[in-house]
Amino acid sequence: MALPINEGAAQPMSPQPNAGRADFADLALNATTVARAQIVDAKEVKRERAPGLAPGFRRFLVRAQVQSVLAAPAGVPGEITYLVDIPENERGRTPRMEGQIVLLFLGAEHAPGEFVLAHKYGQQAWSAGREQIVSRFLGERAAAGGAPRAESISSAFHVPGSIPGESETQIFVRTQNGRPLSLVVLRRPGVDPHVVLSTGDIIDPNAPAPDAGSLSSVILACSLPAQLPQDIAGGSNGEALAADYQVALEALGTCDRNF
Repeated sequence: MALPINEGAAQPMSPQPNAGRADFADLALNATTVARAQIVDAKEVKRERAPGLAPGFRRFLVRAQVQSVLAAPAGVPGEITYLVDIPENERGRTPRMEGQIVLLFLGAEHAPGEFVLAHKYGQQAWSAGREQIVSRFLGERAAAGGAPRAESISSAFHVPGSIPGESETQIFVRTQNGRPLSLVVLRRPGVDPHVVLSTGDIIDPNAPAPDAGSLSSVILACSLPAQLPQDIAGGSNGEALAADYQVALEALGTCDRNF
């Protein structure tokens, strides 16, 4: 069973936003290099030498010792440097970073050992649970070449079965990468509805239900609309389609996003 997202003595980098599961999914998809590291030194950069620094933030040049590389296109030096913007707390201060263990979501290495964070909040406090989640997302990213992100609902249909309580609903999703994707809700008398996530042209009704903790489910949960479009849900089977769409969304899980 997967560890809770904060299990394993997470080291808070307050007042920086606490990443949710969907935030980690986005970070994992957009980062070139992901590593666990311990911060050795953090020197504040003077504001006049920190272009683009937002009000209420301070910029630091961080030197960190890499403990583990979770994903990288090439070798990563044992010690790296990068810039990070940290929000001030209500007292106008920032937390001490030296000694903190962090998960780093990095972009390009623009000089040997010098990296750029892939996101404003690409430095996240480490915990065993967080690393397990990110490792899983990175593995799924490598296996599937990414994750389907919904662009819109293209069509849907609902077919009642031959006996009362039996039906099938198919909801077709237009994805940003053009890959076929559909959500299928099968109802049988006396049993809970069964949801199938199909990423091909052939739908297997015996396929397992979506894993709410998977990269694909998290990304879809965040990119699908909360309701079926009116032009799809407004027909003769609109009520059944709308109900089954909500069943499919529940099977995907919630969009746990904080930034």
